[in-house]
Amino acid sequence: MRAKQIQQPTQPNNKEIKDDIKILKTMWRNMKYRCYNHKSTRYKTYGLRGIKIEWESFDCFFDDMYDKYKEAKKSGMKCISIDRIDNDGNYSFKNCRFIELSLNSYLRHKNIPKTEEFKLKISYLLTGIKRSEETKNKMSIERKGKKQTENRNAQIKKLHDCNKLKVFKIDINTKEILATYNSVKEASAENNIISTSISKCINKKIKNAGGFSWEKA
Repeated sequence: MRAKQIQQPTQPNNKEIKDDIKILKTMWRNMKYRCYNHKSTRYKTYGLRGIKIEWESFDCFFDDMYDKYKEAKKSGMKCISIDRIDNDGNYSFKNCRFIELSLNSYLRHKNIPKTEEFKLKISYLLTGIKRSEETKNKMSIERKGKKQTENRNAQIKKLHDCNKLKVFKIDINTKEILATYNSVKEASAENNIISTSISKCINKKIKNAGGFSWEKA
């Protein structure tokens, strides 16, 4: 803990500072809860392992870490969380920094060494920073391919549903119902017309199929 301690602003006029204090207080409470409260679901990975908080109070924590927090915000980080550089070390000024929550969660669950180089590499992967044009193009093609597959599957399902419908065979000119069939498949077999053509006619994609109009019964 640093010897110099500056008192937390008691009545900050700046709304941004008030919001920052609120966020840092939440971090402080969460640190205390997982380190000292036996009821915490995360106590076994913090307090039980001997992880402690070296700041005596929130004021000391704020004085030490607020500048680091502001730097993290300026860098464009979102959902900022506090992180211990040495996973076996305490919460202290030298052992703590602020990183994105997604990166912190990833590293915590993967149980791998938290080196600076590794965090930077994973950060790029998680936030999409510094992707090459080749990688971006590849991802774009994959997304388009997925969308096309989804659209195709939807069309197939729609046609499949049509095959189960009762349908009317209608004269184009008189609009008279000439016959009723229990399914598109049956209508296709009886009239020697491709079933997809009948389905498209039912869905108003084409005007007629086999010289007749078709509608759902």
